[in-house]
Amino acid sequence: ILSAPADTALPCKPMNGINISSTTDPILKRLRWLGIAEAVSWVLLLFIAMPLKYFAGQPLAVKYVGWIHGILFILYCVHLLLAKLKFNWPLGKMIMGGVYAFFPFGTLFFDRRIVEGSRK
Repeated sequence: ILSAPADTALPCKPMNGINISSTTDPILKRLRWLGIAEAVSWVLLLFIAMPLKYFAGQPLAVKYVGWIHGILFILYCVHLLLAKLKFNWPLGKMIMGGVYAFFPFGTLFFDRRIVEGSRK
């Protein structure tokens, strides 16, 4: 999902002057990693913390994992704004990224759309 392996690098046209699949830009790198971390935190919240709360009587698991998930979500949204400002993304693209973040694994689908969009 993140990019093609180094030995099979695909040529990518720049999107707004940046090659998404091989970028070293810290904002895009953090946006992509935050998207992955947000998706993983959702899985942990749903499949680890929630069962611990309801089946093992451990409500603190939901509290802590929920906080982490919330912080990652907020950081992801902030980085969407930073990417929009730095790379002059259309407002709709930033909003689409925010909407995707509300759905399970949506950040991963948005990441894939960005990478595929840069390969066209």
